[in-house]
Amino acid sequence: MSYIADFESKNGIELDHFRKTYKKISIDERIVMQFTKSNPIEQFRSIKADNAGRIGEESQDGRKIDVYLVKKVNLMGIEAELSGSEGDKITVWVDRGTSLPVRILLQTSFHVEGKSEDSIEFCDFAWNEPLDQDLFDINPPEGYTLSTGPDFPTE
Repeated sequence: MSYIADFESKNGIELDHFRKTYKKISIDERIVMQFTKSNPIEQFRSIKADNAGRIGEESQDGRKIDVYLVKKVNLMGIEAELSGSEGDKITVWVDRGTSLPVRILLQTSFHVEGKSEDSIEFCDFAWNEPLDQDLFDINPPEGYTLSTGPDFPTE
C-alpha cells in the first residue's frame, strides 16, 4: 500500500499494489500539519540519551555502525515506552560517519489466542538522492482500477 499526497491541493491517491486498485483521497489541514512536522530523521536525532542505549557495534561495507535499543520514542506521531524485551522493541543501526540510520527494526508481541510476534524492518535507505518527479504523480498508474471505499482517515 502506498500513499501519495499533494499537500498544496490537499488531494492524493491510495495505491493497493497487490490488488492493482486505487482510491482518490482528500487530505484535511490537520493531516497536512502532522506529516509536514514529522521528520523521522530529526525525531531520531532528538532522542534523549536516557531514552535509548547503545547495545553494540557492527561493521558493514567498511563502515562502523552503532546499534541502539530505543526505550522511549515519539516517531511520526507514535509515542511509546517499550519494555526492550524480546518482541517489544525498536532497534536502530546508525552509520557512525553520517549519523543516519542504515536499518530500523520494530518488533512487537501480543497475545491473541496464543503468542503472536510481528516485526517491520526498514533498510536499504538511499539518502539525499534526487527523486524522479513522476514518483509524486497523484494520477493512477496504468493498469490500476478505481476502488470505492472511505477516504484516508481524518481522525
